[in-house]
Amino acid sequence: MSRVGLKIGLVTAVLLLIVVASASAQQCTIEGTSVDKVITSNVTAAVTMKLYDIDKLFNCTNYYVAQYDYGDTIKILLSGLDADNTTTFKIVDNATGDAKYITSFQAASKELIIDTSQLYPGDFYIVVMYTYELINTSNSSTMKEFNVPLYLRLYTAKPEIHIAIENERVPIVKGDNIVAKVKVYGTGLPEDVYVKISGPISYEVLYWNGSGFNTSRENIKGKFVSSREETLVIPTEPLFTKYNGTEGTYTLTVEVLGETESVDFEIRGITITFDMPTTTTLGTEIKLKGYVNIAETNSTEDNGTPNMVYVGIWLPNGSFVRPDGSLMSGVEEVNEKNYTRVCKVDTDGSWENDSKVYLDPTWGTGSYKVMAFAVVTDKINDSETIYISVEEPTIEFKMDKTTYARGEDIKFKGVATARKGTVIELWCDQGWDKLLREPLTEKIEVSVGSDGKWETNKYHIKYDAAKTTYTIHARIKGTDYEDVITISVEKAPLVAEISRTSAPRGADIVISGTTTMDYVFIYTDDYPVLDNVGELWSDSKAFNPDEVAKDPRYKYYKLKVTDEKFSVQLTVNESADTGTYTIYVIAPANESWINPAEDAMVQLSLTVTEFGFLTIPTEIKMVRGDTIDVYVQVNADPDDVIVKAEFTGQGVKVKEDKLVFTKYNESNGTGWLYATLYPFYNDTLDKLVDEGKPTELLRPGVYTLTLHMYNKETNEEISEAETAVPVVVEPLELNVNVPEEVVKGDPIVVKIETNRKSTKIYDYIYVVLDLGVKKMKYSRVALDNEGKAEVEIPTAGIDPGTYKLYVRDAMHTLDPKGRDIEDWYDISPTDAYAKDYYADDDVLWVGEVKILETAPVTTTVTPTPTTPTPTPTTPTPTPTTPTPTPTTTTPTPTTPPPTTTTPTPGFEAVFAIAGLLAIAYLLRRRQ
Repeated sequence: MSRVGLKIGLVTAVLLLIVVASASAQQCTIEGTSVDKVITSNVTAAVTMKLYDIDKLFNCTNYYVAQYDYGDTIKILLSGLDADNTTTFKIVDNATGDAKYITSFQAASKELIIDTSQLYPGDFYIVVMYTYELINTSNSSTMKEFNVPLYLRLYTAKPEIHIAIENERVPIVKGDNIVAKVKVYGTGLPEDVYVKISGPISYEVLYWNGSGFNTSRENIKGKFVSSREETLVIPTEPLFTKYNGTEGTYTLTVEVLGETESVDFEIRGITITFDMPTTTTLGTEIKLKGYVNIAETNSTEDNGTPNMVYVGIWLPNGSFVRPDGSLMSGVEEVNEKNYTRVCKVDTDGSWENDSKVYLDPTWGTGSYKVMAFAVVTDKINDSETIYISVEEPTIEFKMDKTTYARGEDIKFKGVATARKGTVIELWCDQGWDKLLREPLTEKIEVSVGSDGKWETNKYHIKYDAAKTTYTIHARIKGTDYEDVITISVEKAPLVAEISRTSAPRGADIVISGTTTMDYVFIYTDDYPVLDNVGELWSDSKAFNPDEVAKDPRYKYYKLKVTDEKFSVQLTVNESADTGTYTIYVIAPANESWINPAEDAMVQLSLTVTEFGFLTIPTEIKMVRGDTIDVYVQVNADPDDVIVKAEFTGQGVKVKEDKLVFTKYNESNGTGWLYATLYPFYNDTLDKLVDEGKPTELLRPGVYTLTLHMYNKETNEEISEAETAVPVVVEPLELNVNVPEEVVKGDPIVVKIETNRKSTKIYDYIYVVLDLGVKKMKYSRVALDNEGKAEVEIPTAGIDPGTYKLYVRDAMHTLDPKGRDIEDWYDISPTDAYAKDYYADDDVLWVGEVKILETAPVTTTVTPTPTTPTPTPTTPTPTPTTPTPTPTTTTPTPTTPPPTTTTPTPGFEAVFAIAGLLAIAYLLRRRQ
């Protein structure tokens, strides 16, 4: 709360004598100047209090006065105290009994230095106590040296007067009260105080006597009897209604003992503003509110009649809106009897009424008059007027879409510029019974929410609704305001695809797609073609799927749609004849009645071959710089066929004779083959290779691996077996987790996470802690098959301090000159000379770790996720993990193809051995 108008004045009246104990002055003599005085407790003889350097010691017969100049420093020594007891020292105003200085302590003796400028001029007494009084200088029975009271006087040649205008809001508005706090020091109590007002009034000065104004000098009666501070509340209304006052600057003056102090303040007229939109619509509610400069309603500054703002609204035709929303005529102005809303005034001057005014749509559009009438007193008030433009209400459909399929859910929704609870009615020109499955009356009714939105319940398009357009109306009930929308009923959207268009018997295929329907049905055009899938009963006539499925030949495969997506893996029947078949994917409007001629349907082609791939990856993922093995399963003896592949995309073209698969395993006439995809493309050799330059690394993107199968004996291609598989090369993501602080002696644990999840060993990770002259290097750190690694850096020999830590993935490309990592560990991949070290394709993480001498009271360890720095020519590495191909269709890199014959060491064993060899190799390197 701001306080303005504060002015502290020191009056210049000479104070000849301050009366302490009575209203009549006593004769005083000076017993000494600049003297010390010791006072011994009459309660506990050991306790003494010494007052140093008393300016003047007065003997006034019935009391003594130890006088110091106000503003001086007083030195007091307390001795002989009980150190086990709490001693309290107080300086108390003699007139009011209020303690103005208090301190407590436990000590045998205590020297106190007291700055008297923190107090005020006047007479005080001193109290020294435990739980009971030891010395009270106003009580002679507690002192051995004095048989009368001893008072402490803070002397000034003139009393001190403080005046502060404490109105919450200034300037003060005419009719409101002046609230002023007055403080008088350096006098006895009670004391005569005169308060007067001057300014642009018809008298030179007016005296305030505590209850009214007088033109003659008059003391405030009843004030300043037992307190040095009083809050004066002075009305301003008489200044204007009785003494012809005008707006302007006024002066409040306080007089004590013939001396005065003054403060100026402003009195202004009433100012009203509105805080309302100037444009709105019929059917909405408006809150009447604004600001006014008058005092808060019923506050100290509010004089007499409570401050209020009365607000009225007139329609364009002159009708006046009453509080209950009814209309009346003949009202010309707003007052305490005629109003639409009445508002209290808040502390900040805001006025409003929480009960909003509803603009009835029947009132009509146009310019509405709004008047605010502010009342301060019965005789002081003012008004302000604005005009607001009231327009037609709006209503609008906000549908998610306008095209629907038979059987699909539908909600009608929209927005309206109408108050909460307003009824919206909807109807269909063609009739709801022609469009919706639910039985409905002619109109649907919904209510507008507090946010202006409206929405119906969920309905369903009829299974047999005509595939045409329907016109829907939404209207604000009881008005002509409406919106119209046209929706269409069409076949359900259906997208379906097959993972491969040719497959041998026993092979797996995946059918997937999207639709807005809840289920899809799968059929074929013959039987048997796919396991658990029957033949379509008719491609032109409607039928009950459950009824016709009583014959196993017409069994359907029903698949639930989730989030508008579906996917299923199906197997080519072992008895299927070779040839090309049609697979039907149907999204029926009615699950109990399939109509191929009307329902959404997609036809897919599948060729069943004699020879081909039983199992292939649906997608191959590898992280840039990785080496991976790709496995396929054929429905023949691997010794009787040759599998080759082309690898193309992103400017890469590897011919099939450069990518030949090797036999891995066989079982019951079928078997597994695999080939290795390396991370580099050598355009001279036109093949993928294990080593290369940064410019030869496969770039992130999508490639195609096209599989070909040949009869080994005749070398003829089995063309129907040709299959294409997408290969996604993903950018690298490198995340490093390291503690911010480590206590010397504890290891720095560096946790590295990447999206490399190949079963092939990857050991191109480097970790360097830069100690300045010395570097702690960890080269060729190997990742596990989850793409993770952990390095512990000992700190016993490291001085406390903050050091930089570097973690680098060299991306399988090392310095061609074989230089030590110390030469290039901190080179940014974006620096021009990074190319000289084959480091321009690297991903670099840089952080800091602080080594402490001792552990702090609390230690917070924060993981530090990092986004790797992209090279200028390479997309930013993104953390991704090679997604294992589905175990139902493709062996994952860590799982060997199934074997039912003699047990053979699987990939787990192979890679476990390889892992041990790699670790041994790394340990040998570090030796």
